[in-house]
Amino acid sequence: MRSRLKRRSVMAAISAVVVLLALAIAPSGAQALGNQVTLAYDRVQPGEAVQVIEVNPCPVVSNTNGMHVRAYLRDANGDPIGSYYGDHLDIGSYIHNGGGIWNVGILVIPEDAPLGAATVEVVCTKMVGSTFQVVQAYDPVPITIIGQTPEITVDKTHWQGAAHFQSIRPCDPLSSVRLELFSSQAMWTSTGMQFIVDSVSYVSADANGKWKYDLDLVPGMNNWFHSPGMTYSLRATCESEPYDYDSFVFTTAGEEYVALGDSYSSGEGSYNYDIDGGFCHRSSDAYAYYLANVLDLGTPAMGACSGAMTDDFFNASYDWKRQPEYLTTDTKVVTLTIGGNDVGFADVLRACVQSINGSLSGFDCANDTNLVNSVENKIAALAGTAPGTVTQFDGRTSQSRTVHAISDVIAAIHSAAPNAKIYIAGYPNLFGGNKSYFTTSSSAPGGAQCNLPWLAAVSYADAQWLNSAADDLNEVIEDSAQEAQLLGTDATFVPAMFGGHELCSSGTPWINDVHPNGGIWTPNTVALPESLHPTPTGHEMGYGTMFEILMQ
Repeated sequence: MRSRLKRRSVMAAISAVVVLLALAIAPSGAQALGNQVTLAYDRVQPGEAVQVIEVNPCPVVSNTNGMHVRAYLRDANGDPIGSYYGDHLDIGSYIHNGGGIWNVGILVIPEDAPLGAATVEVVCTKMVGSTFQVVQAYDPVPITIIGQTPEITVDKTHWQGAAHFQSIRPCDPLSSVRLELFSSQAMWTSTGMQFIVDSVSYVSADANGKWKYDLDLVPGMNNWFHSPGMTYSLRATCESEPYDYDSFVFTTAGEEYVALGDSYSSGEGSYNYDIDGGFCHRSSDAYAYYLANVLDLGTPAMGACSGAMTDDFFNASYDWKRQPEYLTTDTKVVTLTIGGNDVGFADVLRACVQSINGSLSGFDCANDTNLVNSVENKIAALAGTAPGTVTQFDGRTSQSRTVHAISDVIAAIHSAAPNAKIYIAGYPNLFGGNKSYFTTSSSAPGGAQCNLPWLAAVSYADAQWLNSAADDLNEVIEDSAQEAQLLGTDATFVPAMFGGHELCSSGTPWINDVHPNGGIWTPNTVALPESLHPTPTGHEMGYGTMFEILMQ
């Protein structure tokens, strides 16, 4: 009996990132060398990636790093078909291995390409001065651009899941089926895989000879697709009865509910994190999962990340993606908290902590002019009334990040998910306002202090200033949501409802205390990231309940 699943090969990912600064190809009189280029297929669909294989190598020249391979796609009249680089398509980088061979390239057919006869012309180019010159050309290779074939269908799949291959046209019932899955979305990267499906184990034929494929199809070793909204093409061929392949182009779907933002949305503070979340500290205790359950929203796409800032909605942070990349036109609901890290609250809070062993002297931080001005300036930047930057440290490196207006964040979300309702929450007061729940202290500003575990305390006066700063930030967030509504965006402000459950208040705290990393305060001690973040109860009751009320 045939093996259940025989993998033929896993095609190497091809990456050729080229920055072209208004460079033109200068004529060089290079002559075509005949039919020295082959394509994996001569029938292709818009959006597909076509493997290009060179037969005759590009010439060996000095400074081979300047060599690059380009392709020109033309219709039956010889007119160019749309491209990513103005007049050409980029398919591969030159690799010098002694014979001047360049790597196997992937030519992405533009999604707006017209159907019908076309040609692919491949050239080897070399940068000379400020221009690229053709040093070798190949005869055009004919192809036919076709529409979707009815013999193959693929379920629209979530980008973190698998595509479900549904059927192909009749083959010999004992034939194996060769399936190839390609990503053709990114202009400089295409990935693919190829494997054989044994018909006896995995494919069954109906009365008309149509076959059904019952195994999930996943793109290679990662077992998930790259991002929502990505275009993939699936090709199928009968092994024992070769014929022109059939193919189907599909786009990965996004979840209808997407949770974005910072640690107050990722679930920081639960001490229970998903392994795949890494430093983002994503937890199933986050309010997003509570909402998904009680409102029947389906599994949320969790894009929230501990440490996230407004800049993460416009630029990738370290090795993490831009948060709008989780959004698609499929998105119906977006929840988030954002702005706290832009204000630098983690550093501000530590600056206000007084340790009993004397290693931290945080009393009277409310009268630290530099600290107060820094917070006020960053809140102004979030309001869009002043520029602002903040330094972010992720445990490896530090970098300066731009503080963006909350209104711009909402606009970015709406642009990526125009069909979504946006719910943006504020931040809780971390400390109670009633001095009677503080401990009387003649040395603490305000005459009292909130005693915390681990030999730490925050004065009453400083605690109220911290609450006031959170209120100012919340006002900016609420105003931004209201402004977005006036502009036609479905945005709603969600207040955090932790009243009576702050630190040093009447009820059981829904906020984690300040916990030193290592268990003792020293001048260089940093607090655990869970410090002053919601407990699991805080995520559910302080946030989840208010979201639930406003989302119904």
